[in-house]
Amino acid sequence: MGEIIRFRFDAEENAEWDPKWRKPEDFLNIAARKLDVVMKHRMNTSVIVALYPALLEEGDFLYAGGAYRAGIGGASASGAKAWADEAIAEIVLTNLNMLVQLEKDRRIQAEQMEI
Repeated sequence: MGEIIRFRFDAEENAEWDPKWRKPEDFLNIAARKLDVVMKHRMNTSVIVALYPALLEEGDFLYAGGAYRAGIGGASASGAKAWADEAIAEIVLTNLNMLVQLEKDRRIQAEQMEI
């Protein structure tokens, strides 16, 4: 399986932080745990939470925010609203899929048909 790429966007220094949101450092961990669920079940976290909550195990979250795309893998985000996190994950997967399709087209054009 491919490599996990972790990245983080920090809020502006003067942004107000509500303590009920946990610590900012927790969001990277939450995103990683969402990704674990996505990769284990090969479906978006919103689908798992809505339709298959029995798949969730102790320590899993009821937050959406992870997405899965067959042939590409999974992506997750945390730190916005759950639906926005999942939309961000979908955008990442869509862009990865586009890059894969462009490379496929390049190889076909170059008649490099064997992978």
